[in-house]
Amino acid sequence: MNKFNQSRRSLLKEKRAKRDAQRRLKSGNASLKVQANRPSHTMSGKQRRKLLRTWRRTHGAIEGALASLQDSEMIAVDEGVQSQSEQVQKVHKVHVKKKARLMLKKAKKQAAKQGNLNEDAMMQ
Repeated sequence: MNKFNQSRRSLLKEKRAKRDAQRRLKSGNASLKVQANRPSHTMSGKQRRKLLRTWRRTHGAIEGALASLQDSEMIAVDEGVQSQSEQVQKVHKVHVKKKARLMLKKAKKQAAKQGNLNEDAMMQ
C-alpha cells in the first residue's frame, strides 16, 4: 500500500516546501532559510509576575549557594572552634495567623502593664 501512496506523499511534500519558501520570502531571508527577527509580543502582567517570581527564586538560591561557599571557605581558613554566641545563627521566622498574632500582642501588652503595676506597688 505504501508504494501506491508514494506519489501522493511526494506531491504533498513539494507543496509544503513551496508554501514554506513563500512564507520565508515574506518574513525573512529565504537564502539563509531564516525568519525575520520581529519583536516579541507584549507580555501580560500575570506572565511578567510569574517570570519575576521564578527569577527571584533562582536568584535567591544562587545567592544562598554563594553564601554557603563563602562560609565554608571562612571555616577552612579559621580552623578554630567558635563558641555558640560567636556563631551567626539564621533567624527562623514562624508564620502565625493574624488573629493568633494579635492575641499574642495583646497578651504581651497586658503582661507589660501588670509588670509596671507591680513595680509601682513595690515603690510605694
